[in-house]
Amino acid sequence: MSFFQDALAVFKKRDLLFLESYKESEDVYTFLFEKENDLSWIAGQHGLFTISHKK
Repeated sequence: MSFFQDALAVFKKRDLLFLESYKESEDVYTFLFEKENDLSWIAGQHGLFTISHKK
């Protein structure tokens, strides 16, 4: 991907299904989400997340 495609992808909204969480240590948690088929991830990438509560 080009720089501009990567930058625009930051603004693409996706809803991920929360599956579970693990407490790794005192202040560290791991969260597990179900990913969409077209969602890819490369080691070293990061994301911006907003957590909303839906029932």
